[in-house]
Amino acid sequence: MEKVKQVISAGGLQIPLPIMERYGLHPGASVVLELDELGIHIAPALPEKQDIENLALRYLLAKVGDAVTIQVKKKDEYWQVDVFGAGLAQPLGTLAYAFTGELLVNQSTSPETMRQTAILAFQNK
Repeated sequence: MEKVKQVISAGGLQIPLPIMERYGLHPGASVVLELDELGIHIAPALPEKQDIENLALRYLLAKVGDAVTIQVKKKDEYWQVDVFGAGLAQPLGTLAYAFTGELLVNQSTSPETMRQTAILAFQNK
């Protein structure tokens, strides 16, 4: 186990950013402080299914439009969000979110591809 000595200032304790980034925590990330008789433990504030749904719907509203529905499933390594066009049975694409709530762009269908898939699906209806 690595140990890092820090001095507590009048403003509290500051953990250097490079240390936080080694644990997947970046500026703007939320953490949970667990306080007990043994000390203070810091862990990422992991989003729940409802949080991922909200993130995905806000993203889709801004990038694709509001005529979509979603289904969220927790996979072994990420949250999978299947995106459906209104009234369509086949998904337009998939969004992938890390357990920390970050969109995994390289594992997700692009908004442009989802829009094109929706156009083709409605033309063939």
